[in-house]
This record gives sequence, C-alpha cells and structure tokens, in this order.
Amino acid sequence: MNQQVETEKWYRIPMVWLMIGLPMVAVVASLTTVVIAYKNAPQVISAPSSTSGDSNH
Repeated sequence: MNQQVETEKWYRIPMVWLMIGLPMVAVVASLTTVVIAYKNAPQVISAPSSTSGDSNH
C-alpha cells in the first residue's frame, strides 16, 4: 500500500517553457516595436500659414 508516485519538477517539462516563453517573446517584441516607433517618430509637417489674410488654400 505504500506507493511512491514520482513526479517531475515543473521546470523540467518542455511544454511549461513553451507556455511561458512564447508570451514572453511576444511581450519583448511588442516593447521593442514601441521603442523603435518612439525613437523613429515621423516629423509633423504643418501646412504653410498665410500671413496676408488670404483664405484660399
């Protein structure tokens, strides 16, 4: 009646690392994308303003 059930440690199961790793890769990739987009933001070009009071654009 004394049976020992041998259980595997959670960190030795490859599926666990797949379940943890894929979302973490997605988070790192999205943060990298945000940083790249922030550092390389396009310049805002405004329309030339008319000082002569002419409203024909």
